Amino acid sequence: MCSMLLEDLTATKRRMLEILADKKECEVSELAKLLGIKAATVKKYASELEKLGLATRIGNTVKITEQGLILISKPEKPQEDRELHENMKAEKSHAIRVAAADAVEPFYFINKEGGLVPLRVSSLEQLAVVVVYGIVKPEELSYVVRNGYLVAWVRTALGNKELAEKLEGLRSMEDNQLAKEVAKILKEFI
Repeated sequence: MCSMLLEDLTATKRRMLEILADKKECEVSELAKLLGIKAATVKKYASELEKLGLATRIGNTVKITEQGLILISKPEKPQEDRELHENMKAEKSHAIRVAAADAVEPFYFINKEGGLVPLRVSSLEQLAVVVVYGIVKPEELSYVVRNGYLVAWVRTALGNKELAEKLEGLRSMEDNQLAKEVAKILKEFI
């Protein structure tokens, strides 16, 4: 989730994902023609998207991954989620503005095996989107909360002690319940 927002990708890479979302897979030569770029550039972009977990390339065929589909698609969400998304776009809290101004150190999710999840967040708003829309798996979210990684980042990088304390109180919950509670708490802070 990829760990990222569409805005983090270049326009050409976003368009490449949109094409792949429509076609599910596409030959490098066809992508090059549709994008108006060289095949070598398509291969380079496909490799970069593969590193982010958004696409895979096998030979001369590029396919979008589930994570890529989640990022590029705009599925119907319950009214509450749409309102949250609109509110997050319309208003940014003081902590988010300060974090952006101070170039916050991004948070990278990891799994219980210690592997890096291709997902990073750099603000409270991004964290809320990742959690509320289920872009990060409940077990990955639980792992970083239980081990104090997310709590430490919220406290130090975002400077939000109140949110850090609330997240810290969730450590004993089951994965799915913890994810729901984190989403609920983040909605309060946005």
